[in-house]
Amino acid sequence: MHTSCGAKILATSRDQIQNLGDITEKVYQLRELSNNFTIQLLEKKALREIGQGEIDEILAMKQAKKALYDKPFQKKDLVKSLEDHHLCTLLGGHPHAISLVAPLLQSRSLADLYSHLLKMMNGKNFM
Repeated sequence: MHTSCGAKILATSRDQIQNLGDITEKVYQLRELSNNFTIQLLEKKALREIGQGEIDEILAMKQAKKALYDKPFQKKDLVKSLEDHHLCTLLGGHPHAISLVAPLLQSRSLADLYSHLLKMMNGKNFM
């Protein structure tokens, strides 16, 4: 945050901006969103209601055995809520990733989106 003549400027970036002249850059590391907030943001950014039938469909799907890059994750035998689903692992709690995939829900179901994300993570054609 920089103040000059009463003005305040906040710039965000995934990388350090660095070349700011005489302005001192402050870098803040942010933690990923919790699974609960991941689902809330996904629902908000989807721009449509995600129905209970759609949630039941994805909860009934067989989940992948590996999360990302062949790293095992704690698989639950019975997934009772979206917060416990592997979909949250794939999105990683990153608001940018969630915001990028949410518009796909306008023409896809949650289960279809999950299947496409798995294909992408496995190096198969995403679209």
